[in-house]
Amino acid sequence: MNIAAIVVTHNPKEEFLNFLNIIVEQSDLVVLVDNNSSSIIIEKIFQKKEKNLILVKNKDNLGLAKAQNQAIKIAIDANMDAVLLLDDDTVVDTDYVENMKKSFSNYVKEHESERIGIFASNFIDKNIGGNGNFGRLTSDGFETLNFDVVASNYILVSFVYSSGSLIPIEVFKSVGIFEESFFIDNIDTEFCLRLLKNKYKIIVTKKACLIHTVGEREKHKFLGLTIKPNFHSAKRKYYFARNGEAILKKYRESFPGYKRIFRKKLIHDLLGIILYEPNKWKKIVAVVKGINDGKKLKI
Repeated sequence: MNIAAIVVTHNPKEEFLNFLNIIVEQSDLVVLVDNNSSSIIIEKIFQKKEKNLILVKNKDNLGLAKAQNQAIKIAIDANMDAVLLLDDDTVVDTDYVENMKKSFSNYVKEHESERIGIFASNFIDKNIGGNGNFGRLTSDGFETLNFDVVASNYILVSFVYSSGSLIPIEVFKSVGIFEESFFIDNIDTEFCLRLLKNKYKIIVTKKACLIHTVGEREKHKFLGLTIKPNFHSAKRKYYFARNGEAILKKYRESFPGYKRIFRKKLIHDLLGIILYEPNKWKKIVAVVKGINDGKKLKI
């Protein structure tokens, strides 16, 4: 299996250079798309001369979805079998890609009849620690799963983060690429629901693990509730609310449980803003505007 690792950058930090070197060593092809970074790190990267590294520099920030789509089209043209999506602040081991390849291959051998849409890895939240949580839709709601409670090497889920997602090229040819109007946030959620609607399965493996960062997330206790504010900007809050509302409008009949997931996340985010985050009013206004705009957005 030939894998193209895809990374979208926007003002990456110094440690990204080490991450990129690791990925270049492990991957058949690496496609890096930069969304108009002003960082000196990007200048260093664009001086690299690696045979399996393709660099694309956008003059403007075109958003995560469009940049990922640019890279996916390059991977298709290069006759890759699959892409592996990674964030520019992700941390991986030196054998991460090989572990993903082996785990995917073993799973396919054991489940030949399954249509795999995404094969993702376990993750550890850098700010909080512990195995990451994954959501699985039920008939009228959802359940939360992780490898602390599931005694298996694989979990069948409904949603995964884009970072760490291995997606066969044939999947994009079947269901299309990412929703570019979303710009950022909930891009992976919409794609996951699109896959489920088209009878693809989303699998998480325990055999590979990365360290993932969700904003500047912290963990707090409030009246018995666990609140994890992410400290995203008002712009990010807007896109999260807008895109989530647009997804709800499109998929609520096919997946009624998504309404509970989105509303729970929205309430959780608002509580985090009100109780712990700065610029409260600006962010709350952004969320309200996002909800209203999402009801009108067609995807």
